[in-house]
Amino acid sequence: MSYLKFIYYALLLSGFLIILIRWRKLDSILHIFGPVYFFTLITEIYCDFFKVYFPYHINQTIGYFFLCLYYYHLFYKKRNRKIVLAGFGIYLIYFYYYFIYHSENFNIFNPADFVVEGIFVSIFSVLILIEFYERTDIIIFKNNPHFWLVVANLFFFSGCLILMGCLHYLDRYQKDLYHQVVYISYVLNLLFYSLYIKAFTCK
Repeated sequence: MSYLKFIYYALLLSGFLIILIRWRKLDSILHIFGPVYFFTLITEIYCDFFKVYFPYHINQTIGYFFLCLYYYHLFYKKRNRKIVLAGFGIYLIYFYYYFIYHSENFNIFNPADFVVEGIFVSIFSVLILIEFYERTDIIIFKNNPHFWLVVANLFFFSGCLILMGCLHYLDRYQKDLYHQVVYISYVLNLLFYSLYIKAFTCK
């Protein structure tokens, strides 16, 4: 597990540094991902050092806010932008009820917020891919950073929303199986941040 964690940190740090180095060359919308990387790095370091979980819930909400902002600016259709606003509003209501009203869930491993985010980000990703397909101008996907980011989000969040739900159950009732299945989340994370790096290095 330690080597996977090392690779994970290396990809996180590499992506963040690439954003900073290529800041002026990147599409201005991509600057949104600078804070996402920063808060994720701080959260991972803090949680690994102090062995606590609640910062993940805070970072999850911050990250989802920036992703909603990204998709909102990326969409052409007003209907899809309204879906993004609705998705963020529903998430906030759910987060308040599940983690603030029921505050006992805030300090433990409970990926319910991730699952809700995963549902909406997967929907946003499918909708923007449809918009890409419907556009009349030619898009060279291999050179389009937004294509790679959306594909990364779709693979990661659609896979993890199911996985995280299973991990929550296994963590409570089948610890041995949990420690085996959790490796899949690391693999998804490595694929996710590798595709992000591909996006940030597009011309």
